[in-house]
Amino acid sequence: TAQGFDELYDYNNRSKRTSLDILTDFPSATPPLSYAFDLFGRLTPRLFSLSSSPLLHGPQLHISMVVVTYKSIIRRVKKGLCSTWIASLDAQDHPLVPVFVKNGTMTLPPPEIPLLLIGPGTGCAIFRSFLHERLALKRSGVKIAKSIFVFGCRSKENDYLYSSEWKLLVDEGVLSYVFVAFSRQQEKKHYVQDELFLHKELIADFILRKNATVCLSGRREKMPEAVRKALVSAIASDYLAAPPTETLGATPPSTETSSPMTSASTPADSTPAAPSISPEEQAEQYIVNMEHSGRYLTETWS
Repeated sequence: TAQGFDELYDYNNRSKRTSLDILTDFPSATPPLSYAFDLFGRLTPRLFSLSSSPLLHGPQLHISMVVVTYKSIIRRVKKGLCSTWIASLDAQDHPLVPVFVKNGTMTLPPPEIPLLLIGPGTGCAIFRSFLHERLALKRSGVKIAKSIFVFGCRSKENDYLYSSEWKLLVDEGVLSYVFVAFSRQQEKKHYVQDELFLHKELIADFILRKNATVCLSGRREKMPEAVRKALVSAIASDYLAAPPTETLGATPPSTETSSPMTSASTPADSTPAAPSISPEEQAEQYIVNMEHSGRYLTETWS
């Protein structure tokens, strides 16, 4: 019936029940073991950005992982399969963990290029790798450009990852600034995009005049778009404060004017005005140009 179909849809889809949930709800259901291979399928690999530097850490491979634990819509405790298993291992037992290494979607720019790194949560992993690589280069005598790191987490006490390392990187001259957005330490939530807005003059100058490359890493939800809007706003504000001689990343409108001695056959007011481009549109075009030229790099996941 239609009512039965709606109830079935609610049970299976709206509640996001898994096959294991259904078997738990109906303990009398005992399908043959051979059905399990068709029902559950193969496990997919879990991909993590390496957070270690070959120059600084040698053959070691570091990953930055959150042990996933949450309650589902039907109030059952769920645990991340891979992260829970990794957390249960004892290093003293020398466990064997099957891994493979593949090329990522983001590579470290040359040392002379300034970096604006934006990585909330475990999005900081790849930037730990980048900055440690530059630390090793600097210690070997290579001149490196300045970098700004914008990090975000819930609270300083519980999940400010690698806080002592960021301080060391500032002390060593690898990082110029570290800005941290703690989203749950005040009444109003505060995210990395809000931190970018607070320092918009510095951020805009770093991008426009220092030619910094922007690197963004984190969850593929609302954050990447919110960060992009914050950067557009910063660049547009800079343009309003001190308009450049050319538009930001867009073709400048024509400044040619008609002669006041215009003939009767071509009245002065018949010439269409050059289309105006708002600072926000110019800033958006500037970001698009950065993407095309490899100055706006992203690595996101769901």
